[in-house]
Amino acid sequence: MRNLSTIPFQVASHFPRLLAQDILPEETRQILRSHAASLIGKTYPSIPLSAFGEFHRNGNRTHYQRLVEERNADLADLLFAAFFDQTDACIPSLLDLVYLITSEIAWWLPAHNLYQRDARIIAYPDTTRPIICLHAAETAALLALTVTLLDDRLPGEAIRHVKAEIERRILIPYETMHFWWMGDGGEQVNNWGPWCTQNVLLCYALLVADPIRKQQAIQHACRTLDRFLEGYGDDGACEEGPEYYHHAAVTLFGSLWVLQGMTGNAFSCVFEEAKIRNMAAFVKQMHISEDWYFNFSDCSARIAPSGLKEYGFAKAVHDTDLMRFFRTGWMCRSIPEKLLLSSRYAFDRLCTYALWKEVTEAPDVPIADQRKTGAVHFPSTGLHLFRTKGFDVALNAGNNGVSHNHNDTGSIILFKEGKPVLIDVGVETYTAKTFSPERYTIWTMQDWFHNLTIFPSFQQQAGASFRATDVMVSDHGVSCELAKAYPPSMPLESYRREVSFGNGCVVIRDVVRTSVSHELVLMSAFFPQRTATGLMIGPACLEFQGIPKTESILLEDEKLRNVWGEHIYRTTIPYGQEIMVSIT
Repeated sequence: MRNLSTIPFQVASHFPRLLAQDILPEETRQILRSHAASLIGKTYPSIPLSAFGEFHRNGNRTHYQRLVEERNADLADLLFAAFFDQTDACIPSLLDLVYLITSEIAWWLPAHNLYQRDARIIAYPDTTRPIICLHAAETAALLALTVTLLDDRLPGEAIRHVKAEIERRILIPYETMHFWWMGDGGEQVNNWGPWCTQNVLLCYALLVADPIRKQQAIQHACRTLDRFLEGYGDDGACEEGPEYYHHAAVTLFGSLWVLQGMTGNAFSCVFEEAKIRNMAAFVKQMHISEDWYFNFSDCSARIAPSGLKEYGFAKAVHDTDLMRFFRTGWMCRSIPEKLLLSSRYAFDRLCTYALWKEVTEAPDVPIADQRKTGAVHFPSTGLHLFRTKGFDVALNAGNNGVSHNHNDTGSIILFKEGKPVLIDVGVETYTAKTFSPERYTIWTMQDWFHNLTIFPSFQQQAGASFRATDVMVSDHGVSCELAKAYPPSMPLESYRREVSFGNGCVVIRDVVRTSVSHELVLMSAFFPQRTATGLMIGPACLEFQGIPKTESILLEDEKLRNVWGEHIYRTTIPYGQEIMVSIT
């Protein structure tokens, strides 16, 4: 596709109006007012420097993050309540929060306190060299929206103070420093690129008057977004999974939305690109049923319904089916959920409120059957999806070098009648270990806890060279060679996996040539019940030759328990050269 950096533009004389005050109905505004009223006079714990250093000491990243994220979420609630209510009841508490947030020693998070990617985390912040990370950029965008939407109702001193802090902490570093997420042409840019860019650009759009500075910021942003897009194939697949779609493809849309406003729609041609249209549609392709999604990498199997920012993306690429998909999910939410109450993502809330009236007043159109049978292939990531009358199956025939990688090349996910049968566990709550050299000591990252044949003396390895080869795909199945996913020192001549469909069943066939012991692993959320010919896992019957052994895994991590409950189950089946599992 065409590089964004080559698109000619002129900086617009003004940014379009963000919101109108009459777009929310009275009942909805009342809910927003009532929630904000509960925050008036609220006090917040202080955040000592020792709390920032906790991540460096013991790896806990949630304690500090919850403290600062609570402040941001409450400020967002007060901001939009004050904007839509047009009374000043919220203003004193809002100003308290503004000054509390701007007094924080750093806006960047302890887990992001580094100047080069994958470098050692620094214990304490260097305030002379502010870092732009996800939270810092989100904080700046929230404050920029606050002083913009309430510009005639806040003291001039407060507005000037906020602008000075954003200048010092965000704009000057953006213009004078290089952060890894910007990309340098030599490495892939992940979701951080568009996510940070979206919020930094919004600060320029709302707070900077100098057209030269704006022009340079736009050019800088386009370079980062081009590097981000280079990491995507034309099929639009997000290698980080559908959960990260919202932080990657959708923040790309957010960046483009701001660019459109800053340039008088000079970037509208981008939404006609096939790659962008495919990126927008990816999450719908990954949907199984209700809130269940195919979830490789650091992705959860259960994802909340998409919001109106996603709807805006679908609208921008003129995909009416995708618009209906997002609208249907959003309309099922309660009003507080629709309002994104207690969400710190101010840009998402801005998009939600801007589109509220359009979506709620649109005529109800029956949504097309989203569950179409057949196959969908994403060659850029090696992901292959199959849907039959009763089954939804995904096979990862890619490599172990993707962003947020798990060493699980060849693993499958299988649902029957919308219920999980063979699962990808997902990822635990992030800690210092998650993005460190110790990442693959975490059990959820290892092939031993995925739906694969495992070799107890060896494990798959991380890196793009550890991959599936000789991949053969048809509309009725896929087969691949997996020996290259394991270390070269391993005595493994071949490990071939085949997944096929026919006669109302799914067949998994593994054939290995090796001198080391091995067994098939099946991960499940339902307890496997023994039968005369195999196992019953939830609604599915699995037939095979062999003696299964099942162990219960107690989930102590809150994030995993929210998806699967207290336990999941790991079944192992030793076999010789070949095993075939027939699933009906």
